[in-house]
Amino acid sequence: MLSFEDQQRFNHPAAHVLAHYCDPDFLLGKHRALGHQDVVLLEHRVRNEAIRLRLSFMHSLDDSLPEFARRFMKKRTQAVQTFEWNMADRSGRILIDAKGAPMRIEGQTRLADCAGGCMASVLWELHCPVPLLGSRLEALLQDTMQRMTREDQAVTERLLSDTSRASTRAA
Repeated sequence: MLSFEDQQRFNHPAAHVLAHYCDPDFLLGKHRALGHQDVVLLEHRVRNEAIRLRLSFMHSLDDSLPEFARRFMKKRTQAVQTFEWNMADRSGRILIDAKGAPMRIEGQTRLADCAGGCMASVLWELHCPVPLLGSRLEALLQDTMQRMTREDQAVTERLLSDTSRASTRAA
């Protein structure tokens, strides 16, 4: 198992970001903007302060995937991503299931206000129980996820800014 923390900083308050993270239309649009294909909402459940969203999408890996990893990871993979949020304390859990890949990805996340916006922190745990190669696959997955986090931050900030401008014009 490999654990690492990743952070994203947004120029919006945590309540604003969390409201969008829990909006199915926003999430679907974000995944499409990230280049994911066949993005589908599988579940959207609200119970008191708890919100659960589950999405399915096709994700394509880049061509730089090392040869050893190609035996375990398809070029095009269906992923199911689950978000579970506790609205009261702005914390949550992310689960990613890449169909057919020998790995489990979990993240504990928290949104916190900071000067000029908010910080989204995720403590990731990557599990790849492949004898002899598991740690190499986990390290490769960590690099990939950190690159994807930077792309996700840029797309999310752009979409958040677009929605803020639209609501300002409407008011």
